[in-house]
Amino acid sequence: MLVLVGGLISPLTVARADFSNDIQYWWQTEIKEWDGEKFDVNADVVARFNENISNLSTWKLTQKLVYSPWENLDLGLGYRFEKNGNDTGDSLKRQHRLMMEINPRFQLFNNLKISTRNRLELRWKENQGGETFPRFRPRILVSTPANWLPGLQEIGAGNEFFYDFDADKYNQNRLYPLRAKFNLTSKLSLTIYYMVQSVRDSQSNGWQHAHVIGTDFKLNPFKLVSVSKK
Repeated sequence: MLVLVGGLISPLTVARADFSNDIQYWWQTEIKEWDGEKFDVNADVVARFNENISNLSTWKLTQKLVYSPWENLDLGLGYRFEKNGNDTGDSLKRQHRLMMEINPRFQLFNNLKISTRNRLELRWKENQGGETFPRFRPRILVSTPANWLPGLQEIGAGNEFFYDFDADKYNQNRLYPLRAKFNLTSKLSLTIYYMVQSVRDSQSNGWQHAHVIGTDFKLNPFKLVSVSKK
């Protein structure tokens, strides 16, 4: 399935990512390929549009295995292939990523949920030999149930920051002032969010910002017969 989608996306013209108060649209669709008692297998496709939503700047394909030893803890291992722009904008580069995650969740006061994602990435970049570029990406999301719109399940906010080990600096931040999750059907959900992406320039060390509207679709064809994780 990922190969098929990649074949459809590859011929498209892709422009490098740009910031400076750019307005962008990010689209993601995740499909659960296996829903087990302890193990899940997920695949997702990502496309990002920059320059005021006029150019496809990035696309990604991901395959991920999730192990849930307890109800409130997920351990993830994934591989991602992506193609995006580099810092100079000369050309688009391929990238391979190995992703390892430890993701605990917490329930507070019966109506407040805290979800974390702690991801370590090893990145292999085109024309960089066999060097890996490790990066740590902790993210926290806070959400609460809501039902004042048709299909609305929860609203929340969050933040993710990026620490680049090679650069030895915190060089990217993603602030989510608002996220809203809707159930479109019993098997399909949609999360809509507004995000401010801040990236530190590698030369000037200053920050540039982009405003992002995003949609995340999640399809679970097994949901009606899914086994609850314990």
